[in-house]
Amino acid sequence: MYKSALTGKSQDDLTYYLEEPYLSDTYDVLYHNICIEPYPLLFDRADVIYSELVWEAGFEKLRAESPFEGSYKDYLDGIIRVINDLQKPTFIVCSRKTSQYLTNNTWGDRQTFYNFIVPSSENTNIFITYCDSDLLDEFRSNRFFNSEILLKYLSSRFDRCLDFCCGYGEHLLKNFNNFIASDVNRHCLGYLVNKIKE
Repeated sequence: MYKSALTGKSQDDLTYYLEEPYLSDTYDVLYHNICIEPYPLLFDRADVIYSELVWEAGFEKLRAESPFEGSYKDYLDGIIRVINDLQKPTFIVCSRKTSQYLTNNTWGDRQTFYNFIVPSSENTNIFITYCDSDLLDEFRSNRFFNSEILLKYLSSRFDRCLDFCCGYGEHLLKNFNNFIASDVNRHCLGYLVNKIKE
């Protein structure tokens, strides 16, 4: 279920706000409404996609925190458009229901594999697509009990990660030297840029 990315942040943290994209040699941070907007061309600079999606039950709370156009179906269809167009190795952490929707609506020459991130959380899946068989075999041979382990693995295999639902992005800062981060919440993005500049 959706939990605000800014939960536990101080009032000072909530004052950050991203007006314009922050672009550098290593970190790109930008606002993007994945529900209705074409994806930015710089997304293609990533060599892997990782994102933790909002659960459907929490989608309206997300919209209340950072108003934007689009339904939950628009949100998922926008994600599918990006995945299909980029055709990069993709790892999406999501609910079982959302994973099934992605499976039924993602097309292309790809292999798909599912795995629970947390064995005790039977409603949490990883949706994986556009990975070659060697990468899938390597993934199957590792045990990913949580997203931190998965992120460490991905950062050891890939150079630049795209997260199109990045929240405040601290997981990217912790694990990747290069990333592209986007979200619909400008406060989260402003917070991330401030962390980058510290």
